Amino acid sequence: MSTKISVGLLGATGIVGQRFVQMLEDHPWFEVAWLAASDRSEGRPYGEAARWKLKTAIPARVAQMQVSPAKPDGAPKVIFCCARRLDCRRTRTAICQRWMRGHY
Repeated sequence: MSTKISVGLLGATGIVGQRFVQMLEDHPWFEVAWLAASDRSEGRPYGEAARWKLKTAIPARVAQMQVSPAKPDGAPKVIFCCARRLDCRRTRTAICQRWMRGHY
């Protein structure tokens, strides 16, 4: 595979999101391109917004990425939901509706 698939993480600052960041860091097929979280984290660099709890260091490239609002604007086609089920439902629905209308 010559190019990686851009993916997003919804709920990126929580422990599950952090684990996804860690697992995707050197993945041969996927590259983290979009990080979304709650209003508290929106607009901040991921390294500041996430209270990193894992033993490995936060990946430098991802630490510098800006956390986006949990809305479909700017989201890639592939998104991993790392937040609680209810937190993802509204955003997931909005993203699916946007995709179905051909906005991707």
